[in-house]
Amino acid sequence: MLGFRPDRSTLQNLQHGEQLMQECDHGSILQMHRWWQQQDTYYAFESKVGAQWFASHGGPKKFLKMVEQCVPKKAPPPLANPFSVELFCHSCGKVFDDTKKKHVVQICRCICGTKVAHEECYMPHTCVFCKVKFTKVVREENLLRINA
Repeated sequence: MLGFRPDRSTLQNLQHGEQLMQECDHGSILQMHRWWQQQDTYYAFESKVGAQWFASHGGPKKFLKMVEQCVPKKAPPPLANPFSVELFCHSCGKVFDDTKKKHVVQICRCICGTKVAHEECYMPHTCVFCKVKFTKVVREENLLRINA
């Protein structure tokens, strides 16, 4: 495929395309060069659905039909069992010993969601992710009853 490969970086494919166009400025090389500058093109070689999408959005139909047959079918990641999830302190990272027992905790809410920490652990006044001031409450609470 003219040396363009999905395992190369976009910069490497850009440099390779420029080198090819110095040797031959054929329209197909120019088209492939443009495709490899789009991240969507890379997905065509990772899944059957990606190959189908690229074929219907300007990619080489016959070639992508062959790619679609060769690419393994992707299975969705397994779902986590919600009953085996361990809750941990958002500040120190230590796991709470029992989720059914009541703990005195800080419940901090922002745009990102709810963050729970031990009462004595440090939590900043604003969220480091969304930069919004936390609404903080300290209370004794069963951890499974805290609404996210």
